[in-house]
Amino acid sequence: MMIHQPLNIPDLKAADHSSLRRFVLRRRWVARREKDPKYEHLLDELLKLAERLEIEVRREYLGDIEAPAQSGLVYLRGEPILFLDIRLAPREAVETAARVLADFPLDDVYVKPAVRRLLEARENDPGD
Repeated sequence: MMIHQPLNIPDLKAADHSSLRRFVLRRRWVARREKDPKYEHLLDELLKLAERLEIEVRREYLGDIEAPAQSGLVYLRGEPILFLDIRLAPREAVETAARVLADFPLDDVYVKPAVRRLLEARENDPGD
């Protein structure tokens, strides 16, 4: 059971929208960061797989409201780098990492069965 704390909304003047925006964004971020052990474990396994595939993984703050950026794969000087926004919930990070890693050849790399099922499901998903 989750106990909700009373919101401490900052006292705002009519022209002070930036404080309210920061407050709302912070509340959203905290809500999204709630831990889910299942996705935490899957994310950990996916990041280990990326390491075995020699894909550098960077978890960083990507973009903001004024300059949005998305998590995903980029190539820098021919080397693959997987960027994951540190603000992503574990489930979203798993979805992003699985989408990226499903495109790599996995025949010569050991992949745990649960992770392989996830990647195969992602590979066969016509939504991409």
